[in-house]
This record gives sequence, structure tokens and C-alpha cells, in this order.
Amino acid sequence: MSGRELWCKNYNGLMNDTCKAGVRYKDVKDPVDRPLGYPCFKDKGCTHLCSLVVFRTPEEVKAEREEADRSLQRYLENIANDICPHCKKKIESKKQVGRCMYASPCYCRLYQGTLSKEGALND
Repeated sequence: MSGRELWCKNYNGLMNDTCKAGVRYKDVKDPVDRPLGYPCFKDKGCTHLCSLVVFRTPEEVKAEREEADRSLQRYLENIANDICPHCKKKIESKKQVGRCMYASPCYCRLYQGTLSKEGALND
């Protein structure tokens, strides 16, 4: 179980004022002072507070998981073949900036990690 089946399809994060359906989060919060007392979460027992709440079916969750797996596989294959997964340009070298790894010549951010001395640019 990934948890996605427990989130309303319209949920887009509590850092936003409204969900994708236009419902203001503060208007549907459970009046009992619970940190996640929102109808957006199936397991919180307050789905009745929003008439627009709709949850993913098991088939939708499975399809989303399969697409995420395919996307990750494409990303890893591109990295392994020295192709930038974002812009599809050939990666000639990588550069460490803080904790992030960037491709050269496109300078797209690839991932976080530590670059071995063999992969670094000679600045």
C-alpha cells in the first residue's frame, strides 16, 4: 500500500489554500483539533466534511505506480547511458555543486550525491 489510495484526487498539499477542486482547506477541516483532520485523507474519519472528495480506485493506484516505475526506469537508463534525463543531451561530464550533481554541458540538475574524482570537471 503506497498511501496514494488514501488521498483525495483533488488534494494538492496543505501549503496551498485550496485543493484542485477549489475547496478551501480551512473550510473543511475537522473542528476537533487534529493535525490532519481533513476530509482529503480517507483514514482520518472525516470524509463527510467535503462533498467533492473522491479517492483513487485500486486500478488507478496500480496504474500510477506502474507509470512511476516506468519513469524511474527511463531516468536510470538515461543516467547509465550518459544522457541527461531532462533535456536528453549527451552528458560529457558531471559537476558537484554542494550536495547536487549537475550535467555538463546542459547544467541540468541530475541528483544528489557525491561525485567521484573521475567524474568531476577539470576547472
